[in-house]
This record gives sequence, structure tokens and C-alpha cells, in this order.
Amino acid sequence: MTSGPAAFPTPAETAGSSVTPPGAAAHCVALTKRYGTGNTAVTALDAVDVAFSQGQFTAIMGPSGSGKSTLMHCMAGLDAATSGSLFIGDIQLGALDDRRLTRLRRDSIGFVFQAYNLVPTLTALENITLPSDIAGHPIDQAWLDTVVDTLGLRDRLKHRPNELSGGQQQRVACARALAGRPAIVFADEPTGNLDSRTGAEVLSFLRESVRRTGQTIAMVTHDPSAAAYADRVLFLADGRIVDEMYDPTAELVLERMKAFDADVPHAEVSWAEPAYVPPAPATAYAPPPAIPQPDLALPIPTAIPPAPQSTPPAPIPVAPAPASAPAPAPAPAAVAPSTNGPAPDGASAPDAVDMANWTDADWDDWLARKQTEGPGA
Repeated sequence: MTSGPAAFPTPAETAGSSVTPPGAAAHCVALTKRYGTGNTAVTALDAVDVAFSQGQFTAIMGPSGSGKSTLMHCMAGLDAATSGSLFIGDIQLGALDDRRLTRLRRDSIGFVFQAYNLVPTLTALENITLPSDIAGHPIDQAWLDTVVDTLGLRDRLKHRPNELSGGQQQRVACARALAGRPAIVFADEPTGNLDSRTGAEVLSFLRESVRRTGQTIAMVTHDPSAAAYADRVLFLADGRIVDEMYDPTAELVLERMKAFDADVPHAEVSWAEPAYVPPAPATAYAPPPAIPQPDLALPIPTAIPPAPQSTPPAPIPVAPAPASAPAPAPAPAAVAPSTNGPAPDGASAPDAVDMANWTDADWDDWLARKQTEGPGA
């Protein structure tokens, strides 16, 4: 433990700010949280008064934008309030500087987030004891064993996060939040990333830690089945607490949420799924009117008349072939006229045929006769 000045303001220092309700682990008075200024200002919490009793499991429900997460963040010292007073036990958060507020969150408040936020290089046991190790606080081994056994983690302490299922990782996150014996544990949608079976196991462990160890838990959820594990349910709308329910069941929570649809005068508040409205029937498609175009095409006859049948021309008569006549006798071969006059001895000049058959003696005789007759003969 650190020495020197007191870590937190004493009850006397915060006296007059509020009277702590009997048995309250945390409470707020006229808590207001406003974002923005002027015409764009949004009031997330509107003068909220609420107390979280020791050893009680409280669920906080509301539609989106109702202020349930803002209430948890302000109560845990993660976000500053615009006005009002917040207390963890007898300690007023608004009276703390940043250093003391950090120490208060480390020693007196536990957190369970939807995303687990485990250190991947550390084992499950090292993740559980990490806040105490950082603070230098000794580990209460008996209490640690109670938490580990309550959450069923005894055989998983030496495993790293990547060797654990989603439900086991969330149980390690719950054990880390409980190991330091905080005054209150705030859980923001702790089953949001889990299937229904694993989520039911985590919720059972949270409820068992309240019953067996006296732990105080405030859980933000939107699921009526998850809220049924709590001892009390707070209902928020438009930044105000509008109702609460003790010993809830999933059916009663769902019915109460449906009733708010008619009771809450704010149109933007919706607790149940909107009724199904069938879509309007689609209108038939009407094509745009056609733009008239000049008719430039030649008319096309509907039917092409058949071509007229022409009378085939009469066949041309063919004259009969004349009767065959005896072939004419071949013309006698022309006899070349002799240029030498009559042959000797009153014979006619020899023709070409005869000359073709002459012997050398005939040619010699003819030449001798031509020479005797002389020129011009």
C-alpha cells in the first residue's frame, strides 16, 4: 500500500454532498450528462437518482440512445458528469483528481467488457492477477481460489487467450474484475460476442459470484433473457429512469418493454421490435410515350402475288432430213498443164503424178529433150 496523504477524500471531506443510502455500493444524485452546446446539445442523462445495493445484481436496460451506457461510464469514473454527484461507497468521484480517480478505478471498480480485453501474451492466471500485480498489492490466495472455482477456470489457468474459447475468455475477464474484491463490477454487454449457450454460462457465473461472494454487479444489456439473471432491472428512456423490476423473468421484462411503447410519450423511444408493415404493391411499369417518327419506309405489301403463268412457246418444227443420195464421185485430180508443149511422139505432157514416178532414166530423157527443143518451146 502507498504511504503519505490519504488516497481518497474522507467521508468528512465529502459530507453534505449526499447521504449514502444504507448498503449502497454506489449511487448518484441528480446525475446529468450533456454532450455539445447550444442548439446542438444532447442530454444523455437527465437528473438521474439511483443506487446500487451491495451484494445485488442489477441489469440496466433501455432502447438505443436511452443513456444506459452513459450511466455506467459515469458511475465507473470513465466519463465526467456535467452536473450532479457520483459516489463509490462514501467517496465522491467529483472530488478526486486524475491520479486518485485512476487509483479508485484500479482498486474499487471492476470492469467486464464485451471485447474481453485480455493480454494475449499472458496466461489466464496472469491476466486475472494483472491489476494487483501492477498496483503492487498482494494476492489474497483464498479469495482468488474462490473466484477461480466459482467461474470454473481451475484447469485453464495456464492457457493463453488464443487457447481458450470465447466463453472461457469472458470468464477470465470476469475473474480479473472480481479478483481484487472491488466495491462494484460494471459489465457492458458481457455476452454480446457469445453464442446463446456460452452467454448463459457467463451470466450464470456472474449471478453465482453475487450469491456466493456477495459481489455487487451492474450490467448493461438489451436482452430480456440476460436481464432475467439479475435481481433487479432498471429501465431507462430519454436519459431518465422510468421503471424498475425486482425478481425479473424474461417474459415479464419483455412484456414491460412492450408496454412502454404505449406509455412513453416520446416517439423516438422504441422498446420492442417494430411491427412488420408489408411493402406497398409495386405499380405497373408504364413506358414513356413514344416520340412519333416520320415514316420514310416504303410500304411493304402484305402478300406478294404469284407470277403469272406464261404459255410455253410452240416447238419449232424441224424439217426432215433429206433422203441420202449417192455420194458424188471425187473430182478428178487436176492435171498441171504442161508448159513444154505436147510430149514427143504426139503424146500429151506428163502430169505431176506421172512425173513423181519417173526414174532417173526418164528425167535424163526429159531434160535432153528440153534442151533440144530450146527456149520458148
